[in-house]
Amino acid sequence: MTPTVADIIKLLETIAPPYLAETWDNCGLQVGKRQWPVRHIRTALDPLPQVVSDAVEAGVDLLITHHPLIFKPVKQVDFGTELGQIIRASAVGRMAVYAAHTSLDLAPGGLNDILADILGLENTSPLVPAAGARFYKLVVFTPATHVEVIIDVLAANGAGRIGNYSGCTFRTEGQGTFIPGPGATPYTGTRGRLNQVTEARIEAAVPGGDLEKIVAAVQAAHPYECMAYDVYPVVTRAQQGLGRVGALGAEMDLAAFADHVSKRLGLVGGIRLVGNQRRKILKVAVCTGSGSSLTGDFISSGADVFVSGDMHYHDARSIEAAGLGLVDIGHFASEQIMVAAVADLLRRQLETAGYDTIVSTCEVEKDPFTFI
Repeated sequence: MTPTVADIIKLLETIAPPYLAETWDNCGLQVGKRQWPVRHIRTALDPLPQVVSDAVEAGVDLLITHHPLIFKPVKQVDFGTELGQIIRASAVGRMAVYAAHTSLDLAPGGLNDILADILGLENTSPLVPAAGARFYKLVVFTPATHVEVIIDVLAANGAGRIGNYSGCTFRTEGQGTFIPGPGATPYTGTRGRLNQVTEARIEAAVPGGDLEKIVAAVQAAHPYECMAYDVYPVVTRAQQGLGRVGALGAEMDLAAFADHVSKRLGLVGGIRLVGNQRRKILKVAVCTGSGSSLTGDFISSGADVFVSGDMHYHDARSIEAAGLGLVDIGHFASEQIMVAAVADLLRRQLETAGYDTIVSTCEVEKDPFTFI
């Protein structure tokens, strides 16, 4: 079975839920049409001209990148500009482009967890937990005849996402009562009398940004004229947030840890190290991409060392003054790991869904910095 761009986006957004994206970000479909068929997917870090042209030549139908093609509103599409050339090449080649940026950074099982896993960190938690109540608990009451239908609708629309699992619900059975009024057209029961029916209470977690959409979808599938449901705010989702903090399996000094990081990531040069190289390291904080803005959070986290990229001079000085360690692996090395990881996650999802779509990884990207 061949899926559409919309079908793949639905799968991808269980990995990188769009409600997690920062307000300044632009995750989602960048170019293309949701109805296009997808037989070949490719993952890449950046939607660069050579990345896009290589993908089009390979017959890719959907290019999934970490960094968005479009960050700010576009007032014109000039084919003479780099952005215009990329948009034109994608459109002519009928290749859609989708970006999973901060939605993937903050997600449980997302890019920061991937980096933490590569480094062998245990018992991880977000360095900066996601703010606010971004989730709700939706409770729907339905007759026993429609339990499976309602559960399917909830799962198909993104409800019931817990960590790396989707379609998570809980239900209990009970007896519901109601008296249909004179103008009612009840699914079951008699007007003007107290009716009793066996019903199920179905519960599922719902992303805040999708609440109205999911409620509307459930109502459309629900047999009752007036669907009974409750919505409760969920205050904390502890595994969502920026960065991760975890522990190594065994203590090592900073110099040995830097070598450990280099080997685990397959780096050839390019690491910048701050701190006493004999300092003992056990608790580690990581942040993919640029971790400069999280310097204060790292210092107050109790971690011994910070692994990130794009760290500024004064951040290094602050970490040095605090007697802590810093391993700056660069922006590219800290995020390029998403290419293979997201491809693997998608392959498993495609197989489960029964889609005959292949997934390849971009092989033409390299770090813009050369270390000599």
